[in-house]
Amino acid sequence: MNGLLKPALIAVLMFSLSGALPGAVLAADLSHKISLDFRDTDIRDVFKLVAEKAGLGLVVDKSIRGNVTLRIINAPVSKALDTIALATGYEWFLMNDNVVVCDEKKLPTRSIVRPLLHISVHEAFKALMLSIKRDLKAWSLENNSIILTARPDILIEAERLLASIDKPRRHFLGTIKIMQGNKVLQFLDFHGTPGEQVTAFDGSKKGFPGGADQPPRVYKAGLNLEFSPEIRSGSEALEGAISLDNTWVDGFEGALPVTMIQKIATVCRTTPGKPVKIGKFGKDREMFFSFAWE
Repeated sequence: MNGLLKPALIAVLMFSLSGALPGAVLAADLSHKISLDFRDTDIRDVFKLVAEKAGLGLVVDKSIRGNVTLRIINAPVSKALDTIALATGYEWFLMNDNVVVCDEKKLPTRSIVRPLLHISVHEAFKALMLSIKRDLKAWSLENNSIILTARPDILIEAERLLASIDKPRRHFLGTIKIMQGNKVLQFLDFHGTPGEQVTAFDGSKKGFPGGADQPPRVYKAGLNLEFSPEIRSGSEALEGAISLDNTWVDGFEGALPVTMIQKIATVCRTTPGKPVKIGKFGKDREMFFSFAWE
């Protein structure tokens, strides 16, 4: 047996009577940080020591053979297991508080049906694609549910992700103000929901007859808003692309009005009750966006 491993195994025997290992956690914790240093050590002994430090059991397939040399400094248990698996060519997954080590060809998969209560299938697929970069197959069902097929540990990761985003949608009241110094020149109040496009208009619409060869026209004067609000999981901040048009009539040519328009397009991010500047119209008219959760 490798000399580096002996002290660790002796420590296991010495502290087994007290029911705890030095540096071990009492409950399974894959985020617990550990350091390892092995030279030409049996793979099974390496996995065993890591599992013990995390308070987990260990199941090793009988086909697992070989030695490994590696050094890991202050890494979470999950990353340590990933590193060992990568170095040895085997795979691991968590099942019933046990680290299971096996050949990739023997990895078990299972399927679950996950109803979506507050988000769409498209939103779920997008989140899974961005966050889980391992083998996961997903299909949609007609009743806003999805079928997920993967290893048990990946399914657990996918379920945790979906649980964090499949929640009742929040609603907000937003306000756009055009300011000249401390004076409010115009404002636009609107309601919105993160993840849904917002359009709002405050002003007037007026129809004008067309000419001999032109159809009637409708002109709008006022503020026209388009906003794509998003909220990150666990955050109170609202962010997204926002565009604002300010249109007004600046005279007439015959019977038809001459309209002027100013536009801005930007990306904003702010927290409730904190106005954020989103642009300027002209030299001295500034635009601010603020919101409050309803």
